[in-house]
Amino acid sequence: MTTWDEPAAVAADRDRARAAEAAAAAAAEKARAEAAAATAAAAAADQKRQRQQQPPRAGPAPRKPAPRASREAPPSKRPAARGGSMPVGVEMPNSAEGFKVAENLYSQLMKLPTKERKKAWFKDVINWHPDKNLGNDDVAKEVFQFLQSLKGKGIGIN
Repeated sequence: MTTWDEPAAVAADRDRARAAEAAAAAAAEKARAEAAAATAAAAAADQKRQRQQQPPRAGPAPRKPAPRASREAPPSKRPAARGGSMPVGVEMPNSAEGFKVAENLYSQLMKLPTKERKKAWFKDVINWHPDKNLGNDDVAKEVFQFLQSLKGKGIGIN
C-alpha cells in the first residue's frame, strides 16, 4: 500500500520483499517438518531393528487344551419330557413339584413356533422369578433356574 509521500515503485519493491520473506519462512517451516518426519522415521527403524535383534522371550509353554468332557448329562438329569428330550446341559429341578412344573412348561414351549417360543419363555421367566413368588420360594427358584438354563441351548431362545 502506498502512502502519499512514497512513489509506486518503492511500494512495489517493499511488497515483493515481504512476499519473498513469507515464501522463505514457508520453505523453512516445510524443511523443519520434513526433518522432523525423517527423524521420527529413523527412530522407528532403529526400534524395529533392535526388536529384531533381541532374542525371543522365554514364556510359559503353550497349554494343551483340556480334554472335553462328554456333552451327555447323566440319564438321571435328563428325563424325557412330553415335548421331547431335554437339551444337553439342562438340569431338571430336584423337587417333585418343581420337576412337574418344569416338565409342563418345557413341553408347552416346545409345541410353539420359534418366535412365539421366545416370547412365551420370557413371560414364564418373569412369572416364575423368585421375587414374584414369595410364598413358594423354593419351587420358584428351581423353575426359574431351569428356565434360565434353557437359554442358549439351541431351542430358539437366545
